[in-house]
Amino acid sequence: LRHFDSAATELRILADSMEGRQTKKAMLYISRAAVFYAQGMAYTQHRDTAKAREAFERALVEDLSFHMASVRLAGHALATGDTTAALTHLAHAVDLRPADARLRVYYGSTLASANRAHEAAEQLMRAIDANRHFAPAYLHLGRVLERTDVERAVTSYEM
Repeated sequence: LRHFDSAATELRILADSMEGRQTKKAMLYISRAAVFYAQGMAYTQHRDTAKAREAFERALVEDLSFHMASVRLAGHALATGDTTAALTHLAHAVDLRPADARLRVYYGSTLASANRAHEAAEQLMRAIDANRHFAPAYLHLGRVLERTDVERAVTSYEM
């Protein structure tokens, strides 16, 4: 129904009530981190970035290994121009999911935009190692290499 603010409120109520209701004998376990993440997504759709960021942070407090909350926090940091925070969140997410090519491309392109070309190229090459068929990794690597090694950049584009 596109009532994202109401959805976020209901998700908060669910998260608050879950701790007391879930037991080790339960057949279905729903992570509170996942509920907080869903709440953050609802607030994002509602364009309430402060509450969205808060929900994503709660997801990480609940489960530090919930990498997508770090990815979303990185996006929020980039939207406010805080590249340092974005890179911190992305480094955390990559540490949790080292074989995720898409995540490495996101991290690499963010490093490149922060003028950290060497580190960006390293992340993009790791993305290629993780998935040789993921074309965006080659494109972004080529863009990074254009500044220092045109021949390698062309080779990356041709792959």
